[in-house]
Amino acid sequence: MPRKAFVADLERLSQPGALPSCISGFGRGDDDGTFTFVFYDFGRQGCEPIEVVGAVPELFDYPKSHIIMIYTISTDVPTWASEALENLLLDSMPLETAVNKIVDAFRNAFNATTGCQVEDCGSDEDYQSDAGDWSDVEMDVESQPSRGGSQDPDDPLSGFQDRYTELKFELRRDLRSLKAAGFKPGLIGNWKDGLKNFYLSIGIKIPKLEISDEALVAWKLDPQKYFIVLIRYSSYYQSLDKIMDNINGFYARKTIEFCVGTCSNYKPTLAEAIDCFRKSENKTQKTPESESVSSAPRTPLSGLTEKLSAIQEAAEIDQGRFESIFISGPINELLNSSVFFLIKYRIKHNLSWDGAEAYYNDHQGEMTTFSDRIDIKYYSMETTAKTLARHLPHVVTQDALVGDMGARVSFPLLVMQFTLRHLVRCTEFCLVCHRHTSANFEALKPYVCSSPLCLYQYMSLGFGPSIEHEIISQPSVVDLLVSFCYASAQFGTLEEFPDGMNLKVPGFLADCAWDGKFCAAKRELVVDDDESTRRLPVAPGDWIILSPVGTTTEWHATVVEATYYPKLKIGNMVELAIQDSVSIPTTSTCAGAYRGLTAAQHPAETTQIPFYEESLEEIQAVSIRPYNVNFDDLPKDVKRKKIIRLLELLPRVEEMKTWLQRNTGIGDDQASLKKWKDRISPSALGVLRWIIASNRSCIISVDDIDPSSGFLPVKGMRYYKQFRFVTGSPDKEQRFVNAVEVEAAKNQLRNDVPTLFAFHGSPLFSWHSIIRAGLNFNEVKNGRAFGNGCYHSIDLSVAEGYSNILSHHGIANTEMMIWPQSGLKITNAISLNEIVNAPDQFVSSHPHLVVAQLDWIQTRYLFIKTKQTDTAAEPPATVNIPRSKIQQQSAKYSPHAWRSPLIIPKAPTSNATRHGWIGQSFFDVVINKPDTPNFWSTDSVLDPEDRLAMLSDDECEDATSLASKNTAVVMTPKPVRPDAFLPGFLDITGIRFLALPTDATPVATKRLQQELKSLIKSQETHDLSDLGYYINPELVENVYQWIVELHSFPEHLPLVADMRAKKPILRSVVLEIRFPTDFPFSPPFVRVVSPRFKGFQQGGGGNVTAGGAMCMELLTNQGWSAVNTIEAVLLQVKLAICDEDRPARLEAGPSKGVYGIVEAMEAYRRACRNHGWSMPKGIEQMFSSALE
Repeated sequence: MPRKAFVADLERLSQPGALPSCISGFGRGDDDGTFTFVFYDFGRQGCEPIEVVGAVPELFDYPKSHIIMIYTISTDVPTWASEALENLLLDSMPLETAVNKIVDAFRNAFNATTGCQVEDCGSDEDYQSDAGDWSDVEMDVESQPSRGGSQDPDDPLSGFQDRYTELKFELRRDLRSLKAAGFKPGLIGNWKDGLKNFYLSIGIKIPKLEISDEALVAWKLDPQKYFIVLIRYSSYYQSLDKIMDNINGFYARKTIEFCVGTCSNYKPTLAEAIDCFRKSENKTQKTPESESVSSAPRTPLSGLTEKLSAIQEAAEIDQGRFESIFISGPINELLNSSVFFLIKYRIKHNLSWDGAEAYYNDHQGEMTTFSDRIDIKYYSMETTAKTLARHLPHVVTQDALVGDMGARVSFPLLVMQFTLRHLVRCTEFCLVCHRHTSANFEALKPYVCSSPLCLYQYMSLGFGPSIEHEIISQPSVVDLLVSFCYASAQFGTLEEFPDGMNLKVPGFLADCAWDGKFCAAKRELVVDDDESTRRLPVAPGDWIILSPVGTTTEWHATVVEATYYPKLKIGNMVELAIQDSVSIPTTSTCAGAYRGLTAAQHPAETTQIPFYEESLEEIQAVSIRPYNVNFDDLPKDVKRKKIIRLLELLPRVEEMKTWLQRNTGIGDDQASLKKWKDRISPSALGVLRWIIASNRSCIISVDDIDPSSGFLPVKGMRYYKQFRFVTGSPDKEQRFVNAVEVEAAKNQLRNDVPTLFAFHGSPLFSWHSIIRAGLNFNEVKNGRAFGNGCYHSIDLSVAEGYSNILSHHGIANTEMMIWPQSGLKITNAISLNEIVNAPDQFVSSHPHLVVAQLDWIQTRYLFIKTKQTDTAAEPPATVNIPRSKIQQQSAKYSPHAWRSPLIIPKAPTSNATRHGWIGQSFFDVVINKPDTPNFWSTDSVLDPEDRLAMLSDDECEDATSLASKNTAVVMTPKPVRPDAFLPGFLDITGIRFLALPTDATPVATKRLQQELKSLIKSQETHDLSDLGYYINPELVENVYQWIVELHSFPEHLPLVADMRAKKPILRSVVLEIRFPTDFPFSPPFVRVVSPRFKGFQQGGGGNVTAGGAMCMELLTNQGWSAVNTIEAVLLQVKLAICDEDRPARLEAGPSKGVYGIVEAMEAYRRACRNHGWSMPKGIEQMFSSALE
């Protein structure tokens, strides 16, 4: 067919190497029958890119008698190009012939204008390495190539050869940058032939990203594979300076594409790379033409060949093929649409990634003038600081633009760093608009923001998880999720809804019903349609409800045919009986109807509704209601009722699994529930997908886990089905480990084990919220007689009481909470959580464990009890837990069920309980960790082969020697001080700080970002007690204002004795450092916030004034220099406070005291007057703004 021939030519010519090298970006245009490409003849000096659009108005004439129209949409098109297109006749030519003729016309016109006689671009000599890899010797970049002097001016290829040599240098330099940053680069395709039409792969082993085990499971990432960013250059290689020079990155966006995934090798094969971008294009651009091609007739032989190929492919699945990941779609869309703009904004405005993304979102489509000043909000360091505080590995947090805002930065390196930011921190961003989510809870899985438009695009674009895959692989988890949502809707606690998904639901009987006659045997419906009635708004595929007059029955069905309206043809029906109790549809059919059962007051005594078999041939009067009401417009209480009804209409999960398995052939794509049109309505399917996609926890049935993996069920939980259960953000586990470490140090390990286990029980209707927002105590549901916090108990019977208290809420029939179609029939749910073993710091430890610190709680298991009490829920006796793998329990707080202690395996517990800390010093474990990365020597994160691969041959011997020396270092434990500093525990509640600035400058912002990153890095790689200062990144809300703690003062100073005498002991001196907008040309303002020191007249010292400001010439115009670093300033301030000639002393009394803002400013002014120092202009402006 002509259309298929046209689409086939488009597909073939879009592949690398199919067209001349001067053609790039060839592909389908925006309209039907159009195509686009960019002409850029690299070998002709002065030739600029020209974007060409072609159109075939009548595709049915292609490829013999069609017409081809050609025009350009580039601005400032040269005259020679316009004239070449005007005189061109392309009618009846195939696409390839037409494009080649356009190329010839452009070249001839350009040559005639410039006098150039170059016939072709040519190519450089072949490299000696193989096409897929490179080495340091072959890619040597020790010296910049010469750009002139040796070329023959008469040689027409000399200009191109010069530029091509420069391209090779730029590529080599960028590859070396990738290697130095910890990544494995690889070149794929014909990159030797002029550095055009090839792929650049950037890989890193997934374990090096240090993603938690819980997140790896939830995100379905294989730790044995590489995460890869694949870059396709459809034209020549472009370095960052070339991309920056191009206006708005137009040419780069046309010729550079991105795709992410995983692979067993550090780079995919050429076939996999081509297939990757083809699949990506098909997912993002589903066209009628592509559908027609895919539906081309297949011969029996071709079908057999495809199935055999599919079997062979399945058998070779472990051979390293490139595969998409759970968020490949959102990341691909983000990279291809915005990464060029973001990098340009960062360089031009000195912005961080956060600032650039915020600026991009606020100024999309605008032409920017890169002025010196922009809104201060774009320089916010809030999210960057939080990222640094999350203990992410250096390979994830490193930023090539910090400290080097020049064009020599590697563009592929920036792309990789930006991609890792959105991969490792994916739960912080919306998967559609990519803005920071504003949710007030933590999630283990990424989702969308609160915008209904984002939710609609998320579902319609297929960015969410495959519900078909979830149903086949984890049917019990799907059953559990739907059951929790159903219970929440029934009880009225469901607050989040699938708004924005364009769901249509039936209206109410009173105001939106039509009358008609229905013959069930023939499935024919005749609508009573005369001039006095409205026309029933239905079309084939729409769903309607038929309610026989005088009955409580509803038949939900799809309209098959509406050609002969008012006569309609109806498909198979789902029957529901509407009573005060729960409706239970089934899938058994009778004369085309899915039979329904109704639960009476006691569900065990179910009865089948008579279907009136003898009346099937009769005509019945029915009331008709279409699915034509917009779900988003309904009030909350009605939305809950509609969700209940839609869930009741779903088949059982096992039925859906069976249908999917039967309708998925060997080698075919996974069958879609959308095709089960006569059983599942689009609205019911939309709600099901929303329930699965919005689950932000990791839940895996223990039955689905291979015992050989080391993950074993808990022994002692009879009658309960067990799930592995993890909530919270990806770094929640690390925060839990940190909390255990800190409490172990504070308590000096007085407790027998660092953690304990306890049960948490909540009513069934609460779990839909818990698995999305995590455990919290924002709402009072069961009372708080023992204080505010999360309630736990070591006694299972107590937790069962809290999980089964529906009668206390006025619900007599608890069966209403059970999803009728559930195979589990869940009656109650209980979690087993691991908690920091510090009962003396709980809100209450008797009779319940009430914990207010949410970071002290980590969920481990979810236990559910089903309606059918089944002793098989107890793990089989054959599955024994070896004694070495049994988790040691707290002697006082050991969980028990039915007066028998639980036996908990070690495997699912946190690393915090498996380090064997008992008897070790806190400094041995935390401060002097042997495995702490040392970024000043070798890269301890990488394995030896990767480290040596990043070095040249001359450096290998030195690196090996250095690594061997490092292994001989012995960490000497330090004695524990009574006032040992504990990072991250500063409480700033009640302290007033100077107002945040309202302006910023790129110079100051860039310098402060560099200073802050350097100090944070020093904290991570050095002993804090040696540094003597600490900056908590979570308290840095603005880069112009820092909160710094000075600590670990020499113990012989009177100041240390004063700090230890306070109740509680003071562990640090808190400073506020405020930077002016003209920093570093003006000094910062430094003041002590807390505690209060004695003034000079009261016998104090340490250069601390009576108002808390530091009295130091260094911090005035006379003593300040722009080359001073903040680290040097902090050391000078601490030395001044440690002055032994006139030592610093604290005010008497138990309270630490806090300085005010005004007294600090006056003290600084007074010190400047007394010493004859001039106040910096920036500090004067700062004080004036503060007083205003």
